Amino acid sequence: MVIQWAARLCSALPPGHVGQDRIIAFLEALRDLPRHEVAKVVFPTNEGEIVENMFQTMEVWLLDGRWLSLQEEFRELDLRWRNFQSAMARIKALNLINCEDLCALEMILPFDGWYPDLNDGKAEGFHWIAGQVIASVQWILRPEVGRYVYRECRKFERIVSDWPRVVWSMERWQQWKDQFEFVAREERRGGLLGWRVNVWFFMRERA
Repeated sequence: MVIQWAARLCSALPPGHVGQDRIIAFLEALRDLPRHEVAKVVFPTNEGEIVENMFQTMEVWLLDGRWLSLQEEFRELDLRWRNFQSAMARIKALNLINCEDLCALEMILPFDGWYPDLNDGKAEGFHWIAGQVIASVQWILRPEVGRYVYRECRKFERIVSDWPRVVWSMERWQQWKDQFEFVAREERRGGLLGWRVNVWFFMRERA
């Protein structure tokens, strides 16, 4: 319940908000608490099912690394997507919860399954890209997060496997940089965002 509450609050707080800082600090404090076990009860999931060992224990607080049950709390696609991305990027950079599978940087690439057809003359595709760019730059703009992403990318030259999924690589870094440059130069529909995206200059300094 505590983690679900924190995840939902993250969607309501924009990047740089003091509330987001406090949530991150709260998760860090949980991670640093002494590990201990607490009792939990496992109930049947289906009617008539018998659970042999209803009374079990669980260790708290297991926040470091990958915890899929927590990661799912951040799987939101709505107007709060940018806020989620900002929080996820900071949480991932601190190795609190592994949220890299939901990184919006992947969604701005032309070969992503959600990428729209920008040549069909419809404005919806440009609006979608604009939203994803605004969300994805949250993984680059904050200095400590941008440095973390670049360090992780330097560990792999290219992505060689879909599972376990490895988001970071120098190949991806170059692709993201190229795509940000494309967005910054795009003129159709008055420009993708109505303003210039210069994140790729930041990325160029590091590659």
